[in-house]
Amino acid sequence: MERRFTADRPNELWVTDLTYVPTWAGMVYVSFITDVFSRTIVGWRVASNMRTDMVLDWKTPAEALDEQLRSPQHPSVATTG
Repeated sequence: MERRFTADRPNELWVTDLTYVPTWAGMVYVSFITDVFSRTIVGWRVASNMRTDMVLDWKTPAEALDEQLRSPQHPSVATTG
């Protein structure tokens, strides 16, 4: 990499950043994967730890949105009973 943070086309180079957010329930860690060419976030992961798999097991924004929309806790999901 030699600290070269430029790309000539999309998906040529992705970089990641890891940060933490203190919450009432404890620390939350967030990893963002960014396409260097377009400077857009192409994936992320949120976890309660900073283990290696937290950075490697990320989701694209579309996958994360789909997962949230299918979650039973999401307000748009109708429940029957």
